[in-house]
Parts: sequence; structure tokens; C-alpha cells
Amino acid sequence: MRIALVDGRGSHGQPSAQHSQLMASAERVQVIALGDGRGSADPLPSLLMSTAFVAEGGIEIRLLDPVGGGVLAEPGKPPPDPYGPVQEENFFPDIQTVDAQGQTSSRPGFHITSDRFEWFSRVLVRASAAALLTFVGDRDNAYKYLTVRQQRRLGADHSPQAVNAECDVRIELGGIAFVGTDHVFRFARERVEVFSAMPKELHEILKTGDGAQAYAETMPEVVAECKRRWAAVQRDWTGIITMDGDGAVMALRVLKSEGRPLEAIPEPQEGPA
Repeated sequence: MRIALVDGRGSHGQPSAQHSQLMASAERVQVIALGDGRGSADPLPSLLMSTAFVAEGGIEIRLLDPVGGGVLAEPGKPPPDPYGPVQEENFFPDIQTVDAQGQTSSRPGFHITSDRFEWFSRVLVRASAAALLTFVGDRDNAYKYLTVRQQRRLGADHSPQAVNAECDVRIELGGIAFVGTDHVFRFARERVEVFSAMPKELHEILKTGDGAQAYAETMPEVVAECKRRWAAVQRDWTGIITMDGDGAVMALRVLKSEGRPLEAIPEPQEGPA
């Protein structure tokens, strides 16, 4: 099991602004380190990006690709079990380091030692499940995977600062049911609809709050079936639609002046018609 960190920032500024952004990203990468607790503190492998709109040059992207470790396993020992409950922990923010001369020192940050690898892997797996549910607008079920502190940061109180999205759309594309949330905005004077979703089958597994392992086991087959039907999915959507390896779907299309955004297909009702 390996972890990598990606930090992206954007601006309309000059290259100097991008340089400052990359420096801030590099600082962020350094606040987490993996090690065995005896002085080693490997930074995470990472990809740092700064993107800018340039008047005549289009879009510029500057990249940094620092080296790092990122393996959440100990050689010769069983890998950590990434599925299971997670306790909210409070670790002292201190990273122990050893220089070339063998002198020890420390710097602010979070040092994930090998005895915490299983805890950390579970935090990552559960946070990933919550991220997918939040992506499709289902914050109510996303909270089930998070610690109390993470819930507050996500907006468990549905405060005005929280993301305004609801998982209230179910449609069929290419014979596959998708659930998610849609938004309409204007871009270059055109009304554009954005639909972020996942296959309904995967959403049913995740929304239980304890489905991370079942999701990981089911997802490859579901995604493969979606890919087999993707030509029909694209034809039904009549726009741009893509799916990543985790089953998350992003779809965009232009709405004509007389067009309307997505309307949900009602869920089948149980009992006699």
C-alpha cells in the first residue's frame, strides 16, 4: 500500500505568483513524514502543480515532483488491514530527523511511524469513501466514515460554509443507473450542466457507512461493465462524460435556451402498482 500527495493551486498572476504557490505546496508536503520512529522521516512522494490563465498564452502549468517514500507497510511483515473502525487520535506534531552526521533534530509536522500505519491506512480508506460520497452530493452518508473532527471540517452542521449539494438525481445512461448531484452555471454565455455521480450499485454499498471493503471488492466489476457500455452511455448523455478508475463520473453538456436540467427518474416503489 502506497500513499502519494497531490497539491494543486491556481491563479491569474505572473510566474512569481506561481513560484510562491509551489513553495507553499512544498511546505505542505513536508508536514507529513513516514518512518520507523528511530530517526527516519521520509517525505511522501508528491506532485505539486500551479496553474495560471495567461492573457495570450492560454494556460500555463508549472510542476514540482519531489521524491519520497510513501509505503505503508513494513518489510517482512503482514500489510496493515485498511478496513475497520478508526479512533480519533491526537498526535504531538513533531517529526524526528537525523542529518548526515548522525545528529538528531526535529521540526513541526506529523510523523507517521510504523506502529500507526494501520491506523493511518484506515483513515485514508475511510476518507476516500467519504470523498466519493461527497462528490455525488451525499454528505449525510459521507459523515459515517469520518471522525468527529473531520465531520466538523466537512460541514456536518450544514452551515452556509458547507458545500451546497444534494444527492437527489438518479438517471439511466446506456442502461446503467447513476446517482449524484447536478448544477447549472453559465460559461461563455452558455448554460452548462454539470453532473457528478457514480453507479447506483456502488452508491448503495457505500451509503451503509461500513461498505469500504465491499466497495473495493465490487468496484472493478462494476466499472468494467460501465466501460463495456460506455458508447451507449455517451450517446444517451449527449455531452462530455468520463469515469475514473474508482467509479466517479463527471459529465458536462450545454443546455440550449429551451433545454432543462436533469430530472430524476423516480425510485421503483415496492408493493402493488
